[in-house]
Amino acid sequence: MADTRDPRTLRLFDLEPFESVVVTCRCGWIVSYGTGLLQRRHHLPSDTLVYDLQFKLRCSHCSRRDGFRIAVQDTRHVGTGSHLPEPRVIVEPRKA
Repeated sequence: MADTRDPRTLRLFDLEPFESVVVTCRCGWIVSYGTGLLQRRHHLPSDTLVYDLQFKLRCSHCSRRDGFRIAVQDTRHVGTGSHLPEPRVIVEPRKA
């Protein structure tokens, strides 16, 4: 059954252990944050909304602070050779 909740209400502690947050910058830089990594690396509280990450992160490649695509990816099938399911997109960057 598909999750019918509004994706903007998803918090970091709502993520399953097999889910990761994938942040893609307009410059093409992609970073995947596994369970607990955003809390440890960026000192974010666990009740931070995934939607609000667009205001709290900076690209380590181009130093951009906006224009991120933020998605939640199921990583259970990574490395198995099977097709990965489509990620749940939380934030889509605005068109320039």
